[in-house]
Amino acid sequence: MEVQVEELGPCRKKLNVSLPADQVKSHVEELYVTANKQYQMKGFRPGKIPRKILEKQFGDAIIAQAREDLVEKGFREAITSQKLDVIGTPKVELGEEEFDVNKPFTFLIELEIKPEVQVGKIKEIEIESQPTEITDEEIQNGLQELAQAKRKLGSIEEPVQDGDFVRVDQTFLLDGEPVLERKGLQIHTGIPVAGTDAEEFKAKLIGQEKGAEIELPITFPENFEKEEARGKTGTLKLKLLETLRFQAPEIDDEFAKGYEFENLEALTKELRNRMGEEKKRQIHRRIEEEALDALFAEHPFDLPAKIIEEETEGRLKQFIEELKKQGSTEEQAKAQAEEARAEAEEDARRTIRNLFLIEAIAKKEKLFVTETDVRNELQVIASENKVSLDDVQKEFETRNLFGELRLELMNRKVRNFLRETVKMTDKKGSDQEEAEKEA
Repeated sequence: MEVQVEELGPCRKKLNVSLPADQVKSHVEELYVTANKQYQMKGFRPGKIPRKILEKQFGDAIIAQAREDLVEKGFREAITSQKLDVIGTPKVELGEEEFDVNKPFTFLIELEIKPEVQVGKIKEIEIESQPTEITDEEIQNGLQELAQAKRKLGSIEEPVQDGDFVRVDQTFLLDGEPVLERKGLQIHTGIPVAGTDAEEFKAKLIGQEKGAEIELPITFPENFEKEEARGKTGTLKLKLLETLRFQAPEIDDEFAKGYEFENLEALTKELRNRMGEEKKRQIHRRIEEEALDALFAEHPFDLPAKIIEEETEGRLKQFIEELKKQGSTEEQAKAQAEEARAEAEEDARRTIRNLFLIEAIAKKEKLFVTETDVRNELQVIASENKVSLDDVQKEFETRNLFGELRLELMNRKVRNFLRETVKMTDKKGSDQEEAEKEA
């Protein structure tokens, strides 16, 4: 077999594979022998069907099978001989020449390969530490966020502000005469009455108090209730009955009970614990990402373009579906996705880059995923979901999820190793204690 390799770009190659005529003929002969034994034909004993009859009856199918087999065999031998670590789905191109059992069989393969990743000295990487404790200011901000989640719309005795709701009586005038009245309607400063100017509408409402009356010019919409006013200009009178504003509750013991805590002290304690855990996770993630950035900066490597493209398109497709669920049209969602394409591609490049780096680190540092690791993780999943270990194992087998699980466990092991190995320093560059790693 002959293999010629052409470089198509970073991590991408084209192989011109040629199998010799004797190998082609031999394989076709094997298929005919097998067919002769398998097929039953009236008037002939098994294995005794004349070749010409087999060719007439099954020749096209046998040749098609031969081409498929030879491509598969040639592909395996080619990547083995060239020591290629293939990723993704290769593209096979068959020649335009008619298949001839007496001639070499030639075909082309375009494929992407894993980049060669060199891992530097992880122990020499320095990363600036950050405090892990939660400050009182962070706790207060956290309580404020919880309070905002419980806010309710209520009446206030204050002038109207931008963003307020206002309950009003509306009177529509045409040629100075009322044509329609609406009582006790709730309006918003940012949503003008149809036919009024948005800026003027907001400007005249802001600063007004209960009992105030304002007038605005209006062009009656074509769907206005009173047909005689449609398309004409007139006046809208508004009488302010009440100002409404979303208000957060007082942060006290009663507020804490709304979150099912005995008092504010208990809520604050739990909030500090949760915020502390989240801050640790964020710090851990930062350390891991900065370590990976440093390793890549020391030994950069090319990334397979097609894999990046597929990952980017997958992210954009998911983004489009999320926008559509939120009410965007297909056209609007696709337009927003195009605006986000550069960011999506950058995220895709970083994700793929880290996958290759983590795999290389695991190999270099011998961070293997054992069967015990897998079993322990399945047990955790079973406990969290209150099901048996057997049920979880069956689910993973049915859905073919063990590969993904092993990748996740390897990713976790490598990231833990990075945090435990890099050198943490304070802002002045001095060595930092290991508290942040053990947190």
